[in-house]
Amino acid sequence: MDTLIRACAAVPAILPGNPQSCLASALDMISQGAAVGSDIIALPALSLSGASCGSLLQNRTVLEGAEHSLSSLARKTSHINAYIIAGLPVLHERGAFSACAVLNRGRILDTIPSIDAPCPLAGCDPFEQDSDVRNAGPFSLYKCGDLRFCVLPCSPGHLAWYAPEAVRRGAQLLVVPCCEPVRAGDIRRYRIQIKALSQSLGCAILLINNCAGESSSPSLYYPFSCLVECGKELSFQSHSREPFLLQADLDTDIISSQGSDLPKQFGGFGVGSLTPNSKSRLLRQVDRNPFLPSDYTESQDYLEELFSFQVEALAVRMQKTGLHTLVLGVSGGVDSTLALLVCAKALDSLGLERHNLVGVTMPGFGTTDRTYLNSIALIEQLGAEKKEVSIKKSVLQHFEDIGQDPSIHDVTYENAQARERTQILFDLANQMGGLVVGTGDLSEAALGWCTFGGDHLSSYNVNASITKNVARAMIRQQAQGRDFAPLSSALLDVLDTPVSPELLPPSGTGEIHQKTEDILGAYELHEFFLYYLVRYRMAPSKILLYAGSAFESVYSQEEIRSTLRVFLQRFFAGQFKRSCSPDTAALCDISLNAPFFSIPSDGSAQAMLEELNSAALPF
Repeated sequence: MDTLIRACAAVPAILPGNPQSCLASALDMISQGAAVGSDIIALPALSLSGASCGSLLQNRTVLEGAEHSLSSLARKTSHINAYIIAGLPVLHERGAFSACAVLNRGRILDTIPSIDAPCPLAGCDPFEQDSDVRNAGPFSLYKCGDLRFCVLPCSPGHLAWYAPEAVRRGAQLLVVPCCEPVRAGDIRRYRIQIKALSQSLGCAILLINNCAGESSSPSLYYPFSCLVECGKELSFQSHSREPFLLQADLDTDIISSQGSDLPKQFGGFGVGSLTPNSKSRLLRQVDRNPFLPSDYTESQDYLEELFSFQVEALAVRMQKTGLHTLVLGVSGGVDSTLALLVCAKALDSLGLERHNLVGVTMPGFGTTDRTYLNSIALIEQLGAEKKEVSIKKSVLQHFEDIGQDPSIHDVTYENAQARERTQILFDLANQMGGLVVGTGDLSEAALGWCTFGGDHLSSYNVNASITKNVARAMIRQQAQGRDFAPLSSALLDVLDTPVSPELLPPSGTGEIHQKTEDILGAYELHEFFLYYLVRYRMAPSKILLYAGSAFESVYSQEEIRSTLRVFLQRFFAGQFKRSCSPDTAALCDISLNAPFFSIPSDGSAQAMLEELNSAALPF
């Protein structure tokens, strides 16, 4: 798969001033990197001599030894299908300077001097050096599968000076070999800076700083390496005395989707091309819920901010329309519960009484005691106005009018109930001069799991950017907070209730009979598919690969594939509903409402399904 590139930082243990010993250690680490299918193997700057040699770096014995080691390295790695980057001191008529050689299958493609000014070994400006000193310069582009990368040998602290130009010229990955001494706080600061730089430029950065075994005087050359992709740290390692490998898979689909606003020149000089190695496993962490940060503290902060954005969006709509009454259908499910909390806080933020919120329960043929009682408890404990309108009689009359047999529980039986509820809400809103607040979530919109002209409609939808499982996490967080402490018991019971539209009669014991995930498959899978399809435009075969890695211990590969097939079919078939969705605010990275996302309502999933069907099981 040409869109997955395995990058490796190989940090050898060296003997400063002994190029032959450095070569042996470098070869050992390169072999280890090649054994795991690495496509790019980068060593630190001056890895063939050591960085702590001081004046020895201009000694002819060391310089010639490093040059011979480089030739031997090229010859002894000619069988390895990878780009290899190794650092060494290079002698030139102006003096010695630190450089990085780029090798591939026994050939030395390029020799790139340190771009720090002045050069640490010579005191000269590398941008003014003669063409014979370097073949193409620090902005040479190397192609590996679909990835374009360049090598920028410089201090971690100086990378921000050069990175924007490299990205302008087309680089998607910046390989940064370094040999920078460190002091307390440096490593943490560099990691923060590199993540921020990678995020802002929409690129990946592989930093390799120092070899193990350097001298500890007069400075400390503490080795560390990190690989960051569009602001996300895929891997970090640091060991003081032991050699180590750092490897992770970069994804060009992800990098391409996060391109910065920098004007692209694509002026980098192309040097070399390589077909990536085959990979038996995906070597990167894949979270099961990509809509939330993996760090717990960050996740909690994100959920709180997202909830406040929902509240603010609704409050602004109320201010702009001058309507101060909110009408909401409350079912006792996750979506209407979250919307109910948002409505209450929106009224609070505007200094309005909560009885301006009208919570409407509309029991139908599938309503269970559990969801009904939870609805009542939530409305009453919030201090909202409660209104109950049973739909059974009116729907039965409608069945008689259109000649529908009530014993036939088909799509007409279900949709008639959803449309009757929507009619009630809009008519009540007309009576009261209010807004109908929508509850449909992002997961349902992606799957078309709503009734066209029914729960599909509202005056303003506060949940359109929220997936089902994010909504659950938000409710759980609010249940644990102070604002809704009296509702905690009811909120937690809502979370324990199976997801259901409750449009079919309950079981003989009064339990929910119609469970959404039994029909469609797990929401956590559908949401995972949605994220990678819309956010990164991945092919179904690659989504299958990612899902197999994330859910390996939860679902079988065939179960994941069959659920992905359902998702693709429903995603394309449901576009006509999304083409005329209610007003909402895009609050997250993914929105299915125009103008943020649009596909033809008559689009076909056939090509996607064929690509999925032809894909081999990933693991």
